[in-house]
Amino acid sequence: MQSASIIEKKWLVIILLALIVVAAYANSFFNPFMWDDVVLIPENTAIQYGWKSVVSAFSPELWGLRTDDGAFQRYYRPMHTLLSVIDYRIWGFDPFGYHLSNTLIHLFNTVLLYFLALRLLKDNGTALVAAAIFAAHPIHTESVTFISARVDLLSAFFMLVSFILYLKSGDNGRGGRRFLYGASLFSFLLSLLSKEMSLTFPLLLGIYIWVFEGRKNVLRRASPYFILLGLYIVFRVFALPVFLESHKAQAGVAPLLITASTVVFDYIRLLVVPYPLRAYYSIVWYSATDMKSILSFVFLLASAVTALLCLARGRKTAAFAIVWTFVAFAPVLNIGVLGDFSMAERFAYIPSIGFSILAAIALGMLPSKTAFRYASALIVIVFVVLTFQRNRVWADELVFFTDMVEKAPESAIPHINLASAYEKRGDKDGAILQMKEAVRLAPRDAEVRYQLGFLYGQRGRFVEAVAELQTAVDLNPDSVEALNALGMAYGQTGRLAQAEDAFRSALAIDPGYARAAENLERLKGARAGER
Repeated sequence: MQSASIIEKKWLVIILLALIVVAAYANSFFNPFMWDDVVLIPENTAIQYGWKSVVSAFSPELWGLRTDDGAFQRYYRPMHTLLSVIDYRIWGFDPFGYHLSNTLIHLFNTVLLYFLALRLLKDNGTALVAAAIFAAHPIHTESVTFISARVDLLSAFFMLVSFILYLKSGDNGRGGRRFLYGASLFSFLLSLLSKEMSLTFPLLLGIYIWVFEGRKNVLRRASPYFILLGLYIVFRVFALPVFLESHKAQAGVAPLLITASTVVFDYIRLLVVPYPLRAYYSIVWYSATDMKSILSFVFLLASAVTALLCLARGRKTAAFAIVWTFVAFAPVLNIGVLGDFSMAERFAYIPSIGFSILAAIALGMLPSKTAFRYASALIVIVFVVLTFQRNRVWADELVFFTDMVEKAPESAIPHINLASAYEKRGDKDGAILQMKEAVRLAPRDAEVRYQLGFLYGQRGRFVEAVAELQTAVDLNPDSVEALNALGMAYGQTGRLAQAEDAFRSALAIDPGYARAAENLERLKGARAGER
C-alpha cells in the first residue's frame, strides 16, 4: 500500500508539472516559424526525403541538409535534424507540430529534473518546487517557443537521462549495473550529437562522484565519459575542417575573461529576475576597471566561497547545484564566436537545471512549510504569466523584430531582421529605413550594402541603388549577386556600358551564374535594337 501510495503521488506530481508546462506554453502552439526556423525547416526541403534524410543527418557534410549555407559546417547537431525529419513526416510544414514537439521535450526534461532532484534532495516537496520553477521559468521561452532552439532541449534531455542512468547503475547488481552504465554513456553521446552544451557533463559528473561517492571513485567511474568526450572533440576537429577556424577567440585573453564574467553575472541575474527578456544581446567588451566587471568578479568569488561553505557544512546538494549552474555556462563563454552577440537566453537552459534545484533549496529555508508552499506557488504563477506574455512576442514576426530593435538599437542585425519583416509585408519604405540604419551601424558589411541597394532598386530609386551596390562590390569584389544587381541598376539609369561590364565581371567569377548571363543577353538585344 505504501509503495502504491508513493507511485500515485509521483503520477500526481507529473500531472501537475504537465499542467504548469501547458499553462505556460499553450499559446505558443499556433506561433509561426520564426527567424532561423524558416531556414532550417520550410526552406530546407531536404528534410522531406525520408530515410535518405535520416542517413544524411549523420553525415558531417550534410547533417543540416543544407550544403548551400556555410554556417552549418561550424556545428554537428544531427539529432536536431533527425527530429525535424520525424516532425515533417507527421506534420509536414505545419508549425503547430514542431511547437508541440518542443513543448513535450521540455515537459520530459521537467519530469527528469524532478526525479533527479528527488534523488539528490530526498524530499518530494522540494523536488517538486525545483521542477515547477524549471517548467515555468520565462528564460526558457526562447528554448521552447523558438523551434530552432530544440537543440538545447534535446541536449538537456539526453544529458539528464545519462545522469539518471548513471545514478541508477549504482543501485543494481553487476549485470544491470553494466547495462545502465553503458546506456548512460550512449545517452551522453546523443547529448553531444544534439548540441555542444553537454561538453561539461563529464566534469559535472566527476564533481558529483567526488562529492557524493568519494574521490577514489572519480577516475574509475568518470574516465569513460572523458574518453568519449575526447573522441568526440577529435571527430569534430578532423571531420569539420572549418571547426577550429570558426571557433578562434575574438579578443585577447584578458578582455575575453573579464567580459565572460559579466555575461555569467547577467545570466544569473536573468535566472533570478527574468525581466526584461530579449532575443538579441549586443556585445559589450569590458575592462577590469569597469564597475560591472568588479561587481561580477565579486559575485563569482562570493558564489565560489558559498559553494565551499555549503560543502564544508555537509550541504552537498546545494554545493553541487551551485557548481552545475556556473560550470554549465562554460561552452558559450567564448564571446563573439557563436555570433555577433554576447549571450542568448537559450544558452541558460542546461545551467538552469542547477539553478532550479538551488532555488528550491533556498525556498526550503523559509521559516515554515506554509511560507515555503505559498512563496513557491507565487513564484511559479508569476513565471507562468511572464512566459505566457513572452510567447506573444514570438507570435508575430513584425512584433518580434520590432521588440528586438527596441532592446538592441545599436546592433545592425536586429535592424536587418526588421527590414526583412517589413519587406515581407510589402512595406519597402519601412525596409529601406531599417536597412539604412543597419548600414550606419555596419558600414563595412558588404551584404548589408547589397541588401540596401537591392531594396533601392525594387523601389525604383536606381541612382541610390547604384551607389550602394558599387560600395558592396568594392567591399566584396567576388559577390556575383551584387555585381548582377549593380548591372541591372546601371541599366535602369541608362549606363549600358557599365551594366555590361558588371554582368561580364559576374560571369568571369562564376561562368554558370544564369541570372547574369540572361541579363547580359537581354542587354545585348536591347543595344542591338537601338542600332
